[in-house]
Amino acid sequence: MAVVSRKNIAIIASVLIAVVFSLVSMFVFLGGEGRGLLQFHVWPAEKWGIPAQLEKRGFEPLLTTPGHGGWDGQFHFYIANDLLLQEDTAQHIDAPTYRYQRIGLPLLARGLAFLTLGDWVSPLVYWGTSVLLVAAGTFAFAWMLATVGLPPWLSLVWALSGGVQVTVVSGLPDAAADALFLLALACLCTRRLWAYALAATLAVLTRETFVVAAAGLFLLQAVAAWRAGRLFSRSGFLALLPMALPGVVAILWQISILLRFGQLPSQAPGVAGGLVTLPLKGWLETLVGTYRGTHPFAGAGVPQSEFWLQPLHGVLIAMAAAACVVLLRTKRHQPVMAIVAAAALPFAFIATMLGVGVTAFWTGYLKATSFLFVPIILSFAILPRWGTAVAGSVIALMLGLHQAAFWNRNLNDAVNSTSQYSSVDSVLARPASSFPERLDCLGDYRSEMRLVGVEAFERRALFRAMLGRKARYELRVDVKNATAQPWRHAQGVGSVYLTGRWMDRATGRQLGFTRSTLIGEELKPGESRLLRLVVDVPDYAPQADLIVTMIQAGCSWFHEAGDPGAIRMRLR
Repeated sequence: MAVVSRKNIAIIASVLIAVVFSLVSMFVFLGGEGRGLLQFHVWPAEKWGIPAQLEKRGFEPLLTTPGHGGWDGQFHFYIANDLLLQEDTAQHIDAPTYRYQRIGLPLLARGLAFLTLGDWVSPLVYWGTSVLLVAAGTFAFAWMLATVGLPPWLSLVWALSGGVQVTVVSGLPDAAADALFLLALACLCTRRLWAYALAATLAVLTRETFVVAAAGLFLLQAVAAWRAGRLFSRSGFLALLPMALPGVVAILWQISILLRFGQLPSQAPGVAGGLVTLPLKGWLETLVGTYRGTHPFAGAGVPQSEFWLQPLHGVLIAMAAAACVVLLRTKRHQPVMAIVAAAALPFAFIATMLGVGVTAFWTGYLKATSFLFVPIILSFAILPRWGTAVAGSVIALMLGLHQAAFWNRNLNDAVNSTSQYSSVDSVLARPASSFPERLDCLGDYRSEMRLVGVEAFERRALFRAMLGRKARYELRVDVKNATAQPWRHAQGVGSVYLTGRWMDRATGRQLGFTRSTLIGEELKPGESRLLRLVVDVPDYAPQADLIVTMIQAGCSWFHEAGDPGAIRMRLR
């Protein structure tokens, strides 16, 4: 009994660690990119607009520039609040059929809202659904590990992986799908076939790729029935019926989407080739591009994390496939090993077919393949010591790099939302190469500027303050071109920006400067435009004035050229 008790304690402890980790990561997010509002964790963008019913509840975009599309979590959150798409929701989704096929997480979030007597799926309920599912998935995985004699805490390799955690903190459905299928596997291991059918069906409706895992399990059951001579018997049919349910529901759901929208999810723009392609094609394209400086999205500016995580992505798939073969061949710890292998082997094959839209960055391919940790970890129960040591070392390296990449992203001080006004792609929605390399200096540096408002950049400053971060403001400035020449953007010299300079009040010496804000498209003579300038308050702010001014890069600060429109102010 003492051994069983210790295992139970280890399982519960693993679940609690996974939950606490998710809570801490969200707290950090709210102190940075989340700007204190939980609704921002789904990365809503003004580019797609906000559904009317959510707008009435005060839901607002995190990213307000025309070129920034946010992230996919926003669309699943919108669907959760309009499961039948009876309102204007579909008009605010980038690829309605593709997103709508993943209705599992929105459906469960709606169910949790009902149980908590809510009249809508609030951001807290939506995020909480993912956290609860990850907790349940961790429990199921830990239980399976315990049944084969492995430490339950190894379940944290999956629960704390970069793919799972970036999903939870960003409102995406991938971790929920993993968790649901882990629950399905645990149910199948205990011969609870209809419980398996329910969990696996929800997993398939949360992420469609799990249909191949369900197909593998159906095939496993069919082969077992055939070997026992029961394949065409009544008992064999009844045993196969729940195994077939996830696939049947998936097909019916795809057909219903086709009938309603006139298009299959796989026919949505950007899906074919971008998300699914020939085996290894997408991975090799991004892997080679990462090292050669020809990355399909980042060119030579690939983040350093990709130099490690890209090759390890291929290693993970290969290790998972090898582990599945080992699990299928062993006679120990059955039926758990065969069940996991039958599900994970076809899943590993599908993982080789991810297109460049997924394999480009770790935030795509890690969340799509985190389930592959499951067969690898289970193989530790039957591998020789040296094999476990080698595989364990590789997995430890992967998890360490996952954590480094995740926290590097999550700990950033709102890089995306603060830099959106200075990004060419975000503000102008076209590449920098489409603008002139340089422009002539204006010679005439006059503007008319009016400070429309100053407000805290954070919606709730508590989280930022508890992280010890300095105050941050957003200045709304109405800028008018008071010259006879147009102001334009360029790749280098000659580009006109709005910016700020911190000047020592006593000496007039420059102490620092703020971010710059692009003016957007050409600002003609006499035209005005409302611009936003994000300002961090430095330690030396009490002894300095902030001068809000225009600047022409490589030419002149407007206020130094005698511009009467420059604004001098103080911020604390």
